[in-house]
Amino acid sequence: MIELPEEIEGAIICSLEGSPISAEILKRKDEHKIAAMMLALGSVAKTAIKEVKQGKFKFLRVRAKGGNIFILPISNKALFAAFTKANVDFESIYLECKMIRKKIDKLLQKKHPIKPITLKLKKAEVIASPY
Repeated sequence: MIELPEEIEGAIICSLEGSPISAEILKRKDEHKIAAMMLALGSVAKTAIKEVKQGKFKFLRVRAKGGNIFILPISNKALFAAFTKANVDFESIYLECKMIRKKIDKLLQKKHPIKPITLKLKKAEVIASPY
C-alpha cells in the first residue's frame, strides 16, 4: 500500500494500454475513463517532447483554476497521475510524486507481486468541537 500525502486529493496508476492498475479518486469518478485520459495526456506530452528534441518525458503538470494534475511515467510500464488543489506548493508535490513513482516502480519490477498495488489517501483528522 502506498499512502499519499494530504495535498494529494486523488491519484491513479494506469497501464500503457490505458487501464487503471490502482486508483484512489474522490467522488468516485469512472477510473477507466480517467486512466484513458491520463494516458492520452502523457502520450501527447511524450510525443511533443520527442518531436521538438527536448529529451525524455519526466512529468507533465496541468494547471487549472480548481487544481493541478501531475502525470509521471513509470519506467515505460505505466503512468502515475496525482490530483491536487490549486494552492499547493509545486516543488514539494513534485518531489512527493517522484518518491511515489519510485515506490510504484519497485512494486512493478517484481515478477510475481504477492499483493496488488493500492493507493490510500491520507485522511485529515477531524477534531470534535467542544461546543
